[in-house]
Amino acid sequence: MADHPKIVMLDRYQTGESANPSPEKILAGIPRTRVSNQFTDGTQQFFCGLWTSTAGKWRVRYTSTSSAF
Repeated sequence: MADHPKIVMLDRYQTGESANPSPEKILAGIPRTRVSNQFTDGTQQFFCGLWTSTAGKWRVRYTSTSSAF
């Protein structure tokens, strides 16, 4: 049986960790990004968190997939 649903508050400030794009991927600006994981379920298949960035433009290659509901 699945775990019981939980309420996860995402409005608290957490500093997270730096996740800046590699210099060779930057197209404009000097983007500075941070990522902060707020929740991971027991199966390690679902997680959520906060991502922030200053202004900038860079190349991104997505390597993960997600399933639709």
